[in-house]
Amino acid sequence: MTDRSKEFNEFFQETYTLFEITAKYAKYLEFLGGKVEVHYINELRSVLFHLYNYLDPSCDKTEKLEENFYGAREHLYRAYYDVFSLICVMGMKRISEYDQQFSHTILYKVCPEYFGIARKINNLKPIIAKIQNTKDVPTEEVPTRRLEATALDTELSIFEKIERNEGYVTAIKNWVDELDLKRKLLVEEQEAKDQEDMELKIAADDRVRDHELQMQTIAFEREKLAKETNRYKVNAWSSIIVPIAVAILAAVITYYIVVPRTIALQNEATKHVSTH
Repeated sequence: MTDRSKEFNEFFQETYTLFEITAKYAKYLEFLGGKVEVHYINELRSVLFHLYNYLDPSCDKTEKLEENFYGAREHLYRAYYDVFSLICVMGMKRISEYDQQFSHTILYKVCPEYFGIARKINNLKPIIAKIQNTKDVPTEEVPTRRLEATALDTELSIFEKIERNEGYVTAIKNWVDELDLKRKLLVEEQEAKDQEDMELKIAADDRVRDHELQMQTIAFEREKLAKETNRYKVNAWSSIIVPIAVAILAAVITYYIVVPRTIALQNEATKHVSTH
């Protein structure tokens, strides 16, 4: 069996720190509470697959050894970038949700630094997106020590980029922890504010109902007054019109009935006197 101690040493010198970071990130994902993602798990499974094949005594062909050696390393880098991306996305989402869960009034009162953190998150999002789109994964054709720098950081090696990425993750974790420390107080203040708003709304609704009831009462009183006024006017007109009508009727009766009969009786009396 070929002595592979040198290759093993190179592999572990290069990847052990990366594996530690990947494992740490995977554990932090549990804290963030997101759903389990199988991508990085599959990548780690592939790492073990290639390592065990590399350790297989029956695998003594140079091309197979190199294939498994570089394959294990490549999948480990991919697993790292998967958990790095997940932590950044979930951490930034968790921070952004504060803006949806709490009013700006409460945030300004309890945690005014949130708005500075939110601005930093907005500035960080396109940087993380570029890192996700330009994963620096060494392969058999492109070894780590000869990996060309991407357009994002033209002067950084892949190891320096991993250190830079660690700085981004650390910042996000610190922001999450800083906000989580004030979450309880934010919840209490928001609940108190919601209760106050509800009481104000109830009071406003009561005022509206009182006003509507008052307007209905005023309308009823006006309608009642209008009916009484109309009845008074009718009675007043009746007290005037009825005597006038009676007087007119009496005058008519007198003119057309009483007067003619009186004249007729006088004429008969005159004739009777003249005869005698």
